[in-house]
Amino acid sequence: MHKKLLIPGPTEVSKEILQEQAQYLIGHREKAFSDLYGGITDKLSKFFELPAEYKPTVTTG
Repeated sequence: MHKKLLIPGPTEVSKEILQEQAQYLIGHREKAFSDLYGGITDKLSKFFELPAEYKPTVTTG
């Protein structure tokens, strides 16, 4: 790879990243997404030792 430029626009990525980007996308209404999201929030609850009445949420930004 070349020097990393922190600018908008096309940037080089490794072959591993390109292969992952070629995978099928999971729609937000599919069961696979629900399973993935549920696993993430369960792990967050355990990691932060949250009481049962607290439900973490994950947002994009």
